[in-house]
Amino acid sequence: MCELAARHLLNAGAKGILVTNRTFERAVRLAEEFEGTPVRFEELATHLKRADIILSSTGAPHFILKRADVEEVIRIRRNRPMFFIDMAVPRDIDPDANEIDNVYVYDIDDLNNVIETNLEERQREAELAEEIVVAEVAGFRRWLDAQQVTPTIVSLRRKFEEVRQAEVAKALSALGTADRRRGRWSSRSRPRS
Repeated sequence: MCELAARHLLNAGAKGILVTNRTFERAVRLAEEFEGTPVRFEELATHLKRADIILSSTGAPHFILKRADVEEVIRIRRNRPMFFIDMAVPRDIDPDANEIDNVYVYDIDDLNNVIETNLEERQREAELAEEIVVAEVAGFRRWLDAQQVTPTIVSLRRKFEEVRQAEVAKALSALGTADRRRGRWSSRSRPRS
């Protein structure tokens, strides 16, 4: 889990990775993989002051870092913030360290809550996306149906225009005939001198 988290941090731009492990050879291999620096597990306290984010996941049955250890490190760092992400079960970092100013301890339960919140948010977003897709499909179907009807509408408009023009011509012709019978000449039918 720590390896996955470390990869994520590297992808997000983290620099200067320090890697420790109970087996130094394993720390060396991981440090090479993450382009980091291996640190002997016994020297963790010495190097801890250099870290802004600490990922921890061991199989230890007790705390690896106690509140007093973290208080000493934060004092040396002059209260520069530190983030501890404790992925171990049981915990590696004393939860009481979270009470220290500028120290933030997140454990596996916190991470699970974040995951659940993110999943719920993604589910809501997926439902909204589905609504958008359904609406767009309906709109596309309406457009497609209109495309199939368009030739008929164009043909009807053409036919109606022909009928209109024929009727206008008949009406004008009838008006011209009526005007001539009464002895009136319309401007259209008046003889030129």
